[in-house]
Amino acid sequence: MDKFLEELGEKFSDMNVTITGMCCLGLLDCNSPNAVRTLEDLLSYQDEDEMAQLFGLDNIIDDDEIAYDLIIERRNGWIVLADVAQPFQPSFDKEGKVNGYMIGGVYNMLSSYKDTLEEALAEIASQAEARREAVFNQGRKEQGLPLVATGSEV
Repeated sequence: MDKFLEELGEKFSDMNVTITGMCCLGLLDCNSPNAVRTLEDLLSYQDEDEMAQLFGLDNIIDDDEIAYDLIIERRNGWIVLADVAQPFQPSFDKEGKVNGYMIGGVYNMLSSYKDTLEEALAEIASQAEARREAVFNQGRKEQGLPLVATGSEV
């Protein structure tokens, strides 16, 4: 796992990803009101609909709050939250390879809920890479350069 985390750390650094929160649900005491508050604090800046989709909860409580107690009752998996800086003003060579870009100003929030920490971190890396490539492809398109195929567009 050390090698995996080291490689992921380098990838996160290259893509300007910052982990803003992580939690192992299995460590939360579902009988404690502090567990609900901990989860609420962790997810307070997340969009309710996206969080409901992330956890597979189709039912959102009437006041548009996520059913945190239902998430805690499941008591498995890892939640990882991250911010990724969106590149802007990319420059390309004639073939569309990125020569450089600027960072700052716009950050995208990413979230992942998976069974293991490794899976959750890998999902964050995948989301960040897809967002980055989507921005680069938009720049290529604007400059009339060939687009680069990506695994998924975000």
